[in-house]
Amino acid sequence: MQAIYADAAGDLITREAALARLGAADGGMRAGVDGMLNAIRIASFTPPNPLPAIQGPSTAIIVLGFGLLPDGTMRPELVNRLQAAMVQSWVSPMSPIIVTGGNPQNGITEAAAMQGWLQAHGVPAQRIHPEHRAGSTVGNALNSVPLARSLGAGGAIIVTSANHIRRATVDFNVAGLPVVGAMSAVTSAGQLIAEFMPLTKDQQLGMYRDAIRVFGIPAGY
Repeated sequence: MQAIYADAAGDLITREAALARLGAADGGMRAGVDGMLNAIRIASFTPPNPLPAIQGPSTAIIVLGFGLLPDGTMRPELVNRLQAAMVQSWVSPMSPIIVTGGNPQNGITEAAAMQGWLQAHGVPAQRIHPEHRAGSTVGNALNSVPLARSLGAGGAIIVTSANHIRRATVDFNVAGLPVVGAMSAVTSAGQLIAEFMPLTKDQQLGMYRDAIRVFGIPAGY
């Protein structure tokens, strides 16, 4: 944990010393922490992308949920994500689609609402695989990765909002499913420009917290 905290603080000397001690004690844990820090580093410098990527059946399109209204209907933010996902589904017609999100309102989960919207807009039902339990981005990753693997996917295109894409990318990479594409729901040029700059260390803190939870570092480290 000291290596992770030091990296978050920009203390490279302490980070390297802590990583060396960790490597001597547990090489596997050292490799995992190295991978986590690298995932955060890459995501911090990766801007959101409003354009779809062409992929095949071994890549899952994973759409992250967003809180529903009390009556179970979707907020505009979630509809924007689904519109981006639908475009992605057109250019990758063989990719399975996972919709992930629990947090039910009026008996409807985020995943169920997303599934219904996609089907109503012409996406074949057999392509859509709902994950109804996740209550956070960490849960999205931990619950969706085994589902994606069961569908034969070895990578993922993550679809979410522009200000959420970097943290989501970190979570899925740390959970063990390589993110080969990340499509964001961008509604204006101004929004894209605002999210384009690399994140500062302070802005990265949410990614560090999520990565620790996804990785599941045992107490004592």
